[in-house]
Amino acid sequence: MSIQTILDDAGKEFLKQTEITMRQNEQVVTGRTLRAIRYEVRPNGLTGYGPGYSDELIDGIAPGKQQNIADIREWILTKGLRLDPFAVANKIEQEGSRLFRGSDPRFTKPTDTFSEPVNKTVEQLQRELTTFISLNLRSTIIEAFK
Repeated sequence: MSIQTILDDAGKEFLKQTEITMRQNEQVVTGRTLRAIRYEVRPNGLTGYGPGYSDELIDGIAPGKQQNIADIREWILTKGLRLDPFAVANKIEQEGSRLFRGSDPRFTKPTDTFSEPVNKTVEQLQRELTTFISLNLRSTIIEAFK
């Protein structure tokens, strides 16, 4: 096993843990956000990427930000709600989202949308890299004394 393989496995685990956390938080409706989350293995480590609105998944949407009606309409249709997308957009623009206002009964902010998956991934990486280094160092030392 190589360090690149260990990093790739950790990236896959990060995606898996993020999906689990988002589903537990009821933050998956259309699946667009999950499809936007990715990772990249680089020579010097692992980098995670998310959509530009990742902060809004953690702290909610602050008032004053104009909302995308098409996104809201898609969210309403997917959830099977009977709401006016313009009214929803106006409410969020005026007052912020329920998460931002602290009135979302599912969780308090900041949510653990990304912190939990990152923490679990870091723990996995520490275990696997420690084992990898230990085994390779042991092999190198044994070879040196042959």
